[in-house]
Amino acid sequence: DGPLPALLWAYPREFKSADSAAQVRGSPLRFVRVPPLSPALWAATRGIAVLDDPAMPIVAANGAQENDDFIPQLAASAQAAVDELRRR
Repeated sequence: DGPLPALLWAYPREFKSADSAAQVRGSPLRFVRVPPLSPALWAATRGIAVLDDPAMPIVAANGAQENDDFIPQLAASAQAAVDELRRR
């Protein structure tokens, strides 16, 4: 068997600096609740791996606005997530 198809359920967050993006958010010990009508639940019950809320920071660089490099940063974050899923 090959790798499972995967769904990345993410909401990129914007930051003015790498220092603020590096702050710890949440707890690794939280209990995940999945609502019964969640698309993630629908996917998981059909054999699709779900990566829920991976960190995808969009960071302003060299005085630019966060959205100036939105697509390249988002693509790099998504590729890193896929690479990590394949590694595991």
